[in-house]
Amino acid sequence: MNLYFRFIWFLLVHKFRPKGEALESYVVPYRVWPTDLDFLMHMTNSKYFALMDLSRVNFMVRNGMWKQVSKRGWYPVVAAQWMDYYRSLSLLQKFTVETTVESWDDKFVYLRQDFISGGKKCASALVCARFLKKSGGGVGPDELIEAMGEKDIVSPELSPEILAWRAQRG
Repeated sequence: MNLYFRFIWFLLVHKFRPKGEALESYVVPYRVWPTDLDFLMHMTNSKYFALMDLSRVNFMVRNGMWKQVSKRGWYPVVAAQWMDYYRSLSLLQKFTVETTVESWDDKFVYLRQDFISGGKKCASALVCARFLKKSGGGVGPDELIEAMGEKDIVSPELSPEILAWRAQRG
């Protein structure tokens, strides 16, 4: 339920946050609320993924992508995620989620989402996402970049980490 409140808050304040470029990193501030905790009194694993979703919406709205994909009847989906946890997040602790495009191939966009508190990385996720058409079929990253008016952007090389992850997934 508190994601609705966080989403409403995002809608209220996003107009005051700076717009950015397609490949720019975007940082969203959060705080751990009582509804984010599990029975061990630290942020529950599922909340990390929910806040990653909300942070990706922030990313797409702030760089103008949301408007372009919505207009065309496209929508994002997550194909795979990998999360590493380093430190717990506790009640009322402030943290940020930083979303960065790592690279893309002919089908997927690879994002890194880091949870940072007090200058220390608490968790890091690699997200493999793609866009689909409501009418059916997929949207390639090149088509997405063109829709954003960014025809000259070239993908950074796929990192060894992403190549290994892709190979493992088959």
